[in-house]
Parts: sequence; C-alpha cells; structure tokens
Amino acid sequence: MQHKIEYLGRNVFDGCLIAEKSYYHWTDEELILPKDLKAFLKPFDYGKRDKGFDYSISAFIKGCNVKKLDRIIDYGIETCNLAINKNRFFKNFLSIADLPNDSHYDPIVSFKYNKGFVTGISFYVTALKNKTLMFSYLESVKQTLSLNVLPTISNIITDCVCSRCADMFQVSWDYGKCAQSQNKIYLKIKNADKFANIIQKDFPYLLEFMDIDGFRFCELAFVIKNKKLTMFNLYFKPL
Repeated sequence: MQHKIEYLGRNVFDGCLIAEKSYYHWTDEELILPKDLKAFLKPFDYGKRDKGFDYSISAFIKGCNVKKLDRIIDYGIETCNLAINKNRFFKNFLSIADLPNDSHYDPIVSFKYNKGFVTGISFYVTALKNKTLMFSYLESVKQTLSLNVLPTISNIITDCVCSRCADMFQVSWDYGKCAQSQNKIYLKIKNADKFANIIQKDFPYLLEFMDIDGFRFCELAFVIKNKKLTMFNLYFKPL
C-alpha cells in the first residue's frame, strides 16, 4: 500500500547536512511488536532514513499511565537490550508530562528499526491542550533538563516562546544500545521570519537549510546529549 508523505526532516549541525528523513502517514501495515503493547498503541507515521536507523514507527500511547510506560520500557530493556535508566526516565518524563492533569495530548513512543529489529526507542511529551500553560511548560522543560548549562539554547527557546514566533511543542527521551541517552526539545514554528531573526545571531547557517521547494518549515528540534548541543532537526510540511 502506498504511503502518503506527512513531512520531511533534515538533521543539521555546524553548517553541514548530516541526514535526511521522510515521514509518511501510517496505513494498515502489520506492527511488529508484542500483542499487549499493540493493544494500547495507535501508530500514525512511518519514517524512512537515509542514514542511521532503517526506519521508525511512531504511535500514540492511548490512555497513557505509568503502567503502560513501564511495560514499554521493560520491552526495551529485556527484549531489545536497550540502555534505559528507568528511575531517571520516570522522574524527568513525569515532571513534564503532567499526566494527572491531562495537560498534553497523548504521549508518543517511536520505535527505531535496523534489519527488522528494534534498536532504539524514543518517548515524547506532546503539545499542550491548553495553550495558557505554555510558559509553565517552558519553565518545566528548562528546569527538568537543566538548560542552565546551555544558556544560549535556553535563551533562544525562551525568546522564541515569549515573542510568540514559536510554541513549546514536544520533548523527547531517546534511548539506544549505549548508555548515553539524549533529549530533543521541539519548537512549533508560528512565524518563520521572526524565528530566523532570533536564530541567526548564534546559528546563522541554519537559514541555509530552512527552505525546501513545495514544503513549509514548521518545526525545529534542539538535540542535546551529555549536556551539549549535538544537532538540529528541521521538519517541513507539504504545502
């Protein structure tokens, strides 16, 4: 069955294009996961990559709670041999996700596959349902992820949200075979021109990668690992 493209992705750092990705709307393919996981997952996209993982499948965690998250983590650790610090993940994820108050849309889990096997898992806090909580969301992310150690990134994110040229969108925890996990902080771009004015002071090279014919620049993710910025992920929606 043919997939319909959902968006394109670019991984960029230090003026270089590191990798490109294409994401497609999920149709009715078989989800290669344990039956009990599939019971509460709702797949929505399939990502094909030119480097790194072969492909990824992302799904909403319906009726998300600690028990369901715990089951996914156990699958990652016990079946896929992933290096996940469960206690640290729960402490950080739950402090931002605010599950008891249902502040965000359903969290997302993304499974990364190589040669048919899951070799990485990412968990996402998703967009706010109530946009009046935007600034508390911002402060929660800054505090939980200790962005004070990256003042340039912290200031850019704060300036974008406070000037309303971007919204706090998603936050991810990415796990693989090695013990070094990473986080991504996503901004939903509302005004690309204003955003460009803010980002060009510290990362002018990003402006070279913000245009793709037939697509609209819509999201930027800051990729953070070992308290360092390691990459930018740019995303584009079809016009």
